[in-house]
Amino acid sequence: MAFLRADYLPDLDAFLIHRGVSDAKVIERTKIGDQHLVPCHRDFKPYLEQALKERPLCPYLFTCDESRVEGKRYTEKIYRRILKEACTHCNEVIDVYRGTKTSIASQLMNEVGLSRAELQEAGDRARHESTEPYARASTATKRNLLERKVINLDERRVKNEFTNPL
Repeated sequence: MAFLRADYLPDLDAFLIHRGVSDAKVIERTKIGDQHLVPCHRDFKPYLEQALKERPLCPYLFTCDESRVEGKRYTEKIYRRILKEACTHCNEVIDVYRGTKTSIASQLMNEVGLSRAELQEAGDRARHESTEPYARASTATKRNLLERKVINLDERRVKNEFTNPL
């Protein structure tokens, strides 16, 4: 994936994902040809603002001084090296695919509390089954699901009638 400055839509505060990298060249389509509109997370805003200030004439949003490709964009080789160094520093072993797909999906389930259905929606996935290879519930998450208090729906409806005017 290659993010250009033009891919960030400030009016929507979102990114339009519609291009990719194939054979080390930026192409004007994603791997499967779909376009995705991904909202910018509020915690990411400081990094986005910094990236927008750096190299104002460069078309790429995220750049790397050591890159030798046009626009100084990140390459797969650079990304793999950075991930390997980070994993070594943390004494972890995470391959690139698991480091992007699985860990993000699992983090959303285990730390944010998203369900598989919410994960499908947040990830803009076409089918619910597409979350299965990525999302792994931690033992703590499984325990919380098993120990969750059962809510009597009749009691809940009565309570909502008094608190919800609709």
